[in-house]
Amino acid sequence: MSVAERYDIRVDKADVYFSFPYQVGVMFDESDDENQKRFVEITMVFHVLRGLKGMIERGESVPLNVGALPEFRDKISICNYRFIKEFTKGVDSDWTVNVVNHFRPSDYIEE
Repeated sequence: MSVAERYDIRVDKADVYFSFPYQVGVMFDESDDENQKRFVEITMVFHVLRGLKGMIERGESVPLNVGALPEFRDKISICNYRFIKEFTKGVDSDWTVNVVNHFRPSDYIEE
């Protein structure tokens, strides 16, 4: 990835202004009945306003309709992350990111 592309996908957690779990799934690997593997997968959605942290530090208020205002349109990104973790009895596992999707809604608006 180019430097610009890496910059575009960088997210400061203080710039996240809205997040929610989109989907949660539990999966079972039934190929081995004795040691049935179990996995949990969760898809999280994050709405990011680049520079939000600085606005808050300066005491600026963020309008509720931030997405509709032209001056903020190019600073908004939607970030979707899917995490997976094995929950099989006796297995110690970490959450792992297995899907990443970032996009700017302004890229899809025709003026």
